[in-house]
Amino acid sequence: MADKEVLNEFKGNRFDYFNTIMDNKTPIEINRVEKMVLISLIRHNNWKTGICNPTIKTIQNEWFYKSDREVIEALKTLREKNFFTKQTIKRRNYYQLNVALILKDYLQNEGNPQNVGNLQNEGNNTPQNVGNDYPQNEGTNIKETEKEHKNIYSSNDEDNISYFERINKEIDDLENEINNKYDKDLVTKEKEKLINKNLGTLDLLRELKKTIR
Repeated sequence: MADKEVLNEFKGNRFDYFNTIMDNKTPIEINRVEKMVLISLIRHNNWKTGICNPTIKTIQNEWFYKSDREVIEALKTLREKNFFTKQTIKRRNYYQLNVALILKDYLQNEGNPQNVGNLQNEGNNTPQNVGNDYPQNEGTNIKETEKEHKNIYSSNDEDNISYFERINKEIDDLENEINNKYDKDLVTKEKEKLINKNLGTLDLLRELKKTIR
């Protein structure tokens, strides 16, 4: 199953991702904090763009951590374990989940009906051909989908960069508009009311603009 197909297969049902993580079925072992942080990234993922950008403060509030230290460390180790790639633009972090890695064991589980005719695991390396009209190629499996991971959301990197630029421009425009139009103390007060909603930077600013009027 190609990585883009994997995304389309599961993007409407995040429970497949959550279950994989909660049941400790990720192919690389992760600890409790890493598990929580990864769930937050999935929760905030934009399935159209394949990008998520919750702030460290947002993740911290979702799991009631008193300090951001554990969240920062978990993000660092999850990246080192290749669970996502990260780009930082104008001091804002954008994460792209490694779908092939997160769902690797799920795809290799013969008991899952979505995998019939694709990746089988019967304790050997014999290629399977069940319920389809095309041959399976031995060695054509998750390794290939992981290679394709960087391209599953767009035809090239420029698409993602232009997305980042659009988001950053909207964030900058909203920040400038709000800061120039409203009293600083009022803005701070209204922001504090929205913190517990665990919104991303852009969504928080959009909501702030609505409520501060």
